[in-house]
Amino acid sequence: MAWTAPKTFTDSTVLTAAELNEQIRDNLKECAPAKFTDLGSYFVSTGTNQIAMRTYKKNTVLASSQTTGTSYTDLDDGLGPRLTVETGTEAMVIFGAQMSNSTSGFSSFMTVEVSGATSIAASSDNCVRWMNNANYRCQVSQFWFIDTLNPGWNTFTCKYAVGGNTSTFSRRRLVVMPY
Repeated sequence: MAWTAPKTFTDSTVLTAAELNEQIRDNLKECAPAKFTDLGSYFVSTGTNQIAMRTYKKNTVLASSQTTGTSYTDLDDGLGPRLTVETGTEAMVIFGAQMSNSTSGFSSFMTVEVSGATSIAASSDNCVRWMNNANYRCQVSQFWFIDTLNPGWNTFTCKYAVGGNTSTFSRRRLVVMPY
């Protein structure tokens, strides 16, 4: 079903049941309240007189895990976090973790890789970075607005790297709000 532009009615016009159904019932079925199926969802415009329901997704991994990789990689536990979400061309991605490095002066990095309908490699262009004294932990987070997605099912996966030595990551969180 699709939205139908409302007619301009004039006095003394006889309306058929089909016209009333098209103009009132069918158009009301194309409005947001009739389309809601998931609690916490919201609607975005996908074109002129078109809407699509979107639902944010979240994933949290509280456990600690480490890496010594200086290129972006999965952590030792392989748990991500990771989310597969149906998106339009845009999404707000929020990610963060508690980070520490075993040696003073070396950084810990976290970013997000996108796969599926879109391919965006893990990069320091959109990362969170923490550097301080050895084993000093800090909770850091980042908002990344992506406006280059291909519509469809996209998988968002947190990736990690170090500037040297060993970094530990815990309380890892990922939220994706598709548009």
